Amino acid sequence: MVLPSSERRAKERALADRRTARQITADNELILGAKEGSTEKISAAISKGANPDYLDRDGLGALHYTAGRGHEKAFKKLLERGADIHARSASGHTPLYYSVFNRKLPVAIIALERGAKVDQKTLDATRKQKSEKIRDIALKLLIGEAHRRQ
Repeated sequence: MVLPSSERRAKERALADRRTARQITADNELILGAKEGSTEKISAAISKGANPDYLDRDGLGALHYTAGRGHEKAFKKLLERGADIHARSASGHTPLYYSVFNRKLPVAIIALERGAKVDQKTLDATRKQKSEKIRDIALKLLIGEAHRRQ
C-alpha cells in the first residue's frame, strides 16, 4: 500500500522530530558527562549520536568543560571520539584557553601535544594568572610550544 504524499511527509516529519529529540538528549548527556569528567557517560552519549563538538546554551562544548575543570581522561576520550581540539566557544575561546585560564596545566599539556594552537587570547589568559608560579610555568609551556612549531 502506498501512502498519499501528505501522509508520507507527515510520517517523515515525525521521524525527523524523534531523531532531533534523540540528538538533543544525547548532546545534553554529553555535556553532563563532560562536566562530571565521566568517560563512560561521554562514550555512551556519543554512541547515542551526540555531536562531540556540540555547544550548549552557554556556548561551551564538552571539550571546553573538560579542559576548564581539569578532567584529563574525559578530555582525552573526547579527542579520541572526534572532538575538535581547535573548537571555539561562543565567546571565541579554545579548550587550551580554558585549561590555562583555570590553571589546569596537565590538560593544557595534553592539548598542546594533540596539536592545539597557541593564540593571543590564551597568552593573555596566562599573563593574567595571579599565581606567579602558574603564570611562569604556563608562559614557558605555551611560548616554548609556539616556538617549537615554527
